[in-house]
Amino acid sequence: YTTATPIQEQAIPVALAGRDVLGIAQTGTGKTASFTLPMITLLGRGRARARMPRSLVLAPTRELATQIAQNVEAFARGTGIRVFRVVGGASINVQTDRLSRGVDVLIATPGRLADHLRSSNTFSIKKIRFLVSSPRPCRPQELGSEPPGPMSEPGAPSHPFRKRMSVRLSSKTLGTVTRT
Repeated sequence: YTTATPIQEQAIPVALAGRDVLGIAQTGTGKTASFTLPMITLLGRGRARARMPRSLVLAPTRELATQIAQNVEAFARGTGIRVFRVVGGASINVQTDRLSRGVDVLIATPGRLADHLRSSNTFSIKKIRFLVSSPRPCRPQELGSEPPGPMSEPGAPSHPFRKRMSVRLSSKTLGTVTRT
């Protein structure tokens, strides 16, 4: 990049400050870089080679998760930050094995994340400090055949980088947004 896009100009400084971000921008305007660059910077300041994910990126579809993973891997190249993607349609056993070796950034579809949280003691979301998700609610078919149950764990931090920060970016308008 030589020039930041409007979403990047507005989101990156806020995320680097450890504050929550909610943004809307058209497809192709650099939303992935808007959360990836601060995420990598902030993770680089923490401990290296974490066993449990420190960042979680939730993507509504397998295709978007794959695209995001490719971008995050490219931005993280040479940093030592380990990126892994878990999606339905791939072997859960292979994914579980890879997760057991540790990952810093986990990119997941909600259904496959729920599968791993229900069926595995391989990893925990308690150490998540950077959460990225789409404001679009998930459809039931994205969550798999079983009801997902809670996607949190006892003792998991509940909010921003004081404990956990959230970034929510969308290419769709959300209707009215009020500041609270």
